[in-house]
Amino acid sequence: SFFAGLGRRKAYNPGAMRLQPTSTFLCHLLLAGVAVSAPAAEPPVAALNDATRDFQVRCSAAGVVKCVGFDAPADFLSGQVSPSADGRTRPVVDHEILASGSGSLRFEIPSHSPANSSGYWADSLGARFGPGTVLYFQFRQRFSREMLETRYREEGGWKQFIIYQHGPSCTSVQLVAVNQYLRGLPILYSACGETGLFVEQSDGDHLIQQGDYRCYRRDPRPGACAMYVADRWMTFYFQVNVGHYGKPDTWVQGWIGDGRGSAKLRQFIDFPGLTLNYADDPGEAFDQIQFTPYQTDKDVRQVHPVAHTWYDELIVSRAPIAAPGRPDAR
Repeated sequence: SFFAGLGRRKAYNPGAMRLQPTSTFLCHLLLAGVAVSAPAAEPPVAALNDATRDFQVRCSAAGVVKCVGFDAPADFLSGQVSPSADGRTRPVVDHEILASGSGSLRFEIPSHSPANSSGYWADSLGARFGPGTVLYFQFRQRFSREMLETRYREEGGWKQFIIYQHGPSCTSVQLVAVNQYLRGLPILYSACGETGLFVEQSDGDHLIQQGDYRCYRRDPRPGACAMYVADRWMTFYFQVNVGHYGKPDTWVQGWIGDGRGSAKLRQFIDFPGLTLNYADDPGEAFDQIQFTPYQTDKDVRQVHPVAHTWYDELIVSRAPIAAPGRPDAR
């Protein structure tokens, strides 16, 4: 697949064009008044190759335990891809909108669809991350304008990912990213919604994003909050220092890149006091990841535009992961 512009339909890359002997011959024909057909447009191969190499370098770094480019059939096996509520398989490969490589994972959110509008993609993290370990994971995601601008009913919001202990995804050892209440920004919660990664303020308000942002629950504004951006390959990167179960010592950090010309990632989650509890066994650990735009209580009666979201370049590691070198590889 090898989380912007490259995800667009491929077009000319004028900077990569050179005048070849064939081109010189065509120029002479044109000067002589001979009609010729224009050559077929070429894809932006240089930009695509650079993005693919960049992903491969990050995949080969020390500590990496999982790398998924969403290019090969093995990335879409039946055990990984689950259908939507209507039985259709909507997590599919897209060979035209991608961040690198030859494909990406695409979900469609159709009109008149329920909570499970689009199914999900799920797979192992490549290792188990329990107490005393540090989990790093990074992915790229792209949102259609329809997905960001539609006011879905009910407005609980759509999810981005779930990491969890293998089994039911609504569990204690869990982290979820969601566009809560369709505010247009990502927040995190744990334990099936019991715990939000929010910092309570003295006036009763909460910082729902932290780090480089001061995003307040009562007044979530662009600039103060890290917002989603339409039609760009955004980068999402997380570090989870798993503490002791039952104690407030798990530290979750998250960084975001908006895909608008800079490789720099900005921190939007900095929550050092999360209490994780195991459900049944102290040996439980994060070992599964799920991508899905699932929307709790979504109204199947609602007519709305068809929307899409894409995922690419999933990396899971025991060590820090470098930011993508080309956030927008047009």
